[in-house]
Amino acid sequence: MTDQSAEAAEFHEGPPKLPNLLAPPSPPPPVHDREVLPVNGQVGVPFEYTVPMSGLHDPRIYMRLSPGVEPTALAISGTPIEAGEYAVFVEGVTAEGTSIKRELQWTVVADPRSMWTSMPSDTSAPYHKPDSQAFTLSAPEALVIGASQRGRSHAKEGLHRDDDFAFTRTTDGWLVCAAADGAGSHPFSREGARRSVEYVNTELPALLAAAFANGGADALAAYLDSGSDVALRERLHESLVAVCHGAADNLAAFAQAEGRDVRDFSTTLVVVVSRKIGQTWFAAGFAIGDGGAAVYSDLGVSVHLLSHPEGGDYAGQTRFLGVDEFMNDAVVAQRLILWKGPTPTAILLMTDGVSDPFFESDDDWGQSQRWGDLWRNQILPACNVVRDAEETAGELLSWLNFYVPGHHDDRTIVLVVPKES
Repeated sequence: MTDQSAEAAEFHEGPPKLPNLLAPPSPPPPVHDREVLPVNGQVGVPFEYTVPMSGLHDPRIYMRLSPGVEPTALAISGTPIEAGEYAVFVEGVTAEGTSIKRELQWTVVADPRSMWTSMPSDTSAPYHKPDSQAFTLSAPEALVIGASQRGRSHAKEGLHRDDDFAFTRTTDGWLVCAAADGAGSHPFSREGARRSVEYVNTELPALLAAAFANGGADALAAYLDSGSDVALRERLHESLVAVCHGAADNLAAFAQAEGRDVRDFSTTLVVVVSRKIGQTWFAAGFAIGDGGAAVYSDLGVSVHLLSHPEGGDYAGQTRFLGVDEFMNDAVVAQRLILWKGPTPTAILLMTDGVSDPFFESDDDWGQSQRWGDLWRNQILPACNVVRDAEETAGELLSWLNFYVPGHHDDRTIVLVVPKES
């Protein structure tokens, strides 16, 4: 066959092939949308999210997820154990018969605590002191426990702990407790806090002995019997208020001797004296600045504040120990707060590193339920306060590592826990 004959045969092999217009069309490819899941997960935090699938028939979820998280019929749930970016795929068919595939990008962030660093403070720096401390005092009528922990905001930069505390028991039965929070914006506030609580611890026992001799015991008895506090307040002005004033004078003299501005040693100060007389307890508090003290009773969940929240001249500020704080007699009188009553659960002193996370406003500070939550749900599970042992101080110190987002200041707390009669 010639080439022309072959071409003719191929041309006349049959009719041309036409498309079948009656055959159903092929399904269109799935529509692929990409979105961001509106809620992040966090490593170690339980997570559950219902994926929106309204209007879809036969929805299906599958995913490449963080370990610890699994899909369910309509949700993803679990506790992520690895940070990263993960994809969640949702497939389904719309009412119009269109197949849809959506991709949701899900972010799992790391536990912030896993990224914290802790650098030791400089032991060669002026006025160096340990980054934490904790100890107890076992008195016949009470166990006194104190702990102070450098905050994470200081630890990550190798800065010093600015807080401090001290306590003692006098020979005539007074329990003297003090806590202080050095102002982090001032270079040597750590020394201001340390010197202030040590001054109180050293000087107040003798001042109490002098103030409550020669009729002082009668003034205390009158208050316990009838509530008359005029004479008792005079005795406490001679002792409790006087030692705080003396601490301010002592700081000013020390600053002058060191050739420094007294503001370099700025600190708050909270002081409480307490005593058991028969079956009754008495306590008095005096505080300058934030943080504070209170008497808490678990029976009926009641609280009596031994300090009032104090702000500075501007929002977010506080007041600091200084001789000027004793110029206004009315303000000084308001700061001196008394209490009497049956055996309490505890008397607590704390700096704002403890008070701020659990009492978010001045109103919260006076709420009994807030104190109950702090005592029952925070302190008691972590610290065996009925055990008269040194380990109790270590437990309290460990508790101070509690995590509340946004609160990383130095933390100090002192507990006076009465013993059963």
